Amino acid sequence: MVNKKTILLSIFISQSILIFSQLRLANVFGDGMVLQRNDSINIWGWSKPEDKVSVIFQGDEYNTISNKEGKWLIQTRYYSAGGPFNLKVKNSSEELFYKDLYTGDVWFCSGQSNMHMKMKSVKENYPEEFNLPENKNIRFVEVPSQINFNKTELDIKKSNWSILNSKSIYTFSAVAYFFAKNLQQKLNVPIGLIVSAVGGSPVESWMSEKSALNYKTVAKRLSEAKQEGFLENLEKNDKENRNNWFLEAEEKLINSNIFYQPKPFDHTYKYKWFPFHKHTGVYWFKKEFYLDENLLTNTRLYLGKIGDSDSTFLNGKYIGNTSNRYIDREYWFSSNLLNNGNNTIEIKVYNFRWRAGFMFGDIMEFKSKQSNFRLMDEWYFADLCEMPSLKPAENKFWRPVGLFNGMIAPLKNLKLKGVIWYQGEANAKKGLAFVYRDRFSNMIKDWRSLFEKKDLPFLFVQLPNYLKSNPNPSKSSWAMLRESQLILSKEDNNGMITSIDIGEANDIHPKNKKEIGNRLALETMRLAYNDGSNLKFDTYVDQILFEGSQTRVLFSDQKIKYIGKGEHYNIAIAGKDKKFYWADVVLKEGVLIAKSEKVDNPIALRYSWSNNPGFPLLFNQYDIPISPFRSDNW
Repeated sequence: MVNKKTILLSIFISQSILIFSQLRLANVFGDGMVLQRNDSINIWGWSKPEDKVSVIFQGDEYNTISNKEGKWLIQTRYYSAGGPFNLKVKNSSEELFYKDLYTGDVWFCSGQSNMHMKMKSVKENYPEEFNLPENKNIRFVEVPSQINFNKTELDIKKSNWSILNSKSIYTFSAVAYFFAKNLQQKLNVPIGLIVSAVGGSPVESWMSEKSALNYKTVAKRLSEAKQEGFLENLEKNDKENRNNWFLEAEEKLINSNIFYQPKPFDHTYKYKWFPFHKHTGVYWFKKEFYLDENLLTNTRLYLGKIGDSDSTFLNGKYIGNTSNRYIDREYWFSSNLLNNGNNTIEIKVYNFRWRAGFMFGDIMEFKSKQSNFRLMDEWYFADLCEMPSLKPAENKFWRPVGLFNGMIAPLKNLKLKGVIWYQGEANAKKGLAFVYRDRFSNMIKDWRSLFEKKDLPFLFVQLPNYLKSNPNPSKSSWAMLRESQLILSKEDNNGMITSIDIGEANDIHPKNKKEIGNRLALETMRLAYNDGSNLKFDTYVDQILFEGSQTRVLFSDQKIKYIGKGEHYNIAIAGKDKKFYWADVVLKEGVLIAKSEKVDNPIALRYSWSNNPGFPLLFNQYDIPISPFRSDNW
């Protein structure tokens, strides 16, 4: 008698073989792709086991035999920048055809949410960017989120390459867009961007298992994630906690006599505190708008992000809901729901974490094929009930190694020009900021080893200013992490840009992505393209001398200057008691002299050692802020 389990296993194996017996390329390949110029190109995929595979590109034909698992890889000769080209791949029975490929420079763009942040989120800052003509020399692909704690994935999830135009620009990474635009204008070659970024992710998520095992606490968290059922239990517990919270909220609403007292407000692009930010709970929002148009098509409401879960109604009819505060709401509906005249939007919002309602920075709009208009003003809200905040669920993407295995390792055969990286916020915490210098260094080594390029240029953004300015010198995890980044910038083939002047106190996602992209491009030209320019992102400190009651800082740049005004000069000094006080400062021709009546014999000095130093700041001769620094190691 044949065992049913045996039959099922045989079917599974035969189906698995069938999946990889069909000719296909790795998912990063596609129409409109950019391949790295002036280097051999790896083209790889799967076919039938031990089958002849041929690749035809720019008139050259390359042949190989797939291995027993059906995997194959072909390495081409060097090609200079150009395009468009076609790519043909065939085996003994199938043929694939890809069009509109270019050869140019491929940049890998990674990190957390500030790298992932889209151009649509900064449209208000840069409206002129959205009306530019199509630029076929800038293209991008986004790597879909994927994790694996136990092994490296064979491939990324399928995604498509996009050419820069007035439609696709909305989904471009804002930092990567401005970086590529600047670079492409200087180099006049095609630029391909591969964006692989996940919001909130710590550096440990992007390192290899080999590196993770060097750290006891990281190894423990990885070991837990490897356990069978870990992800399922994570999702189960989160779902149960959310359901219980919602049930309690609904019970409160049913058993309370709600008296609606709507209060007016205008939604803002920049941060503003509203009464519905004071506690978690359930809120009601309402807005009326007038329409005198008929026969509208492709009608929808764009409401941006809402904290946390919403149910949205138009003229009393339900049109959609979303339960994640980080997802943009765009609800499509039939134009039959619209009135010729007054219309009403109502939104029931469940806020279980922090800052209820609409997210500042988002532009809310009514959209249709015929007309668009904003929905920013004359809103009303009512506080329906207060609820305790819900304990945040653990994000599965934040466990160690998972993102490296799922979103980096499958692309190991890619040839790259370099990497740009915007991350660190998730590690700017007590106990993590100092060790970041070691962990980030090992992560960079992991990537260079994976891509088999020891001199792979790796450029990163030093954390910007964030949170409220502290009136007194104090400890700062953000300052400590910036120091870690500064130290790593000294390693070979690493480059760092400063951004201490362009952050926002109330938003961990500052909108000035243009300056970030331009500064990355500036440092990239020096580091990756050897344009002969000087290093522009540094402390410029030659010596710090403690001379009795005063401290002298000697800078290598004699044109260093203060820009901006504030209550102090962001220079703090301390004596043997290790208590820091703001110093009186004199700066002239590259020499800074610091004194304080509260410190007789200073032995330590710190500059901009704070989450958000504020102005004035020291700028170099290129009008770029210098990096924060300190003389002590306390």
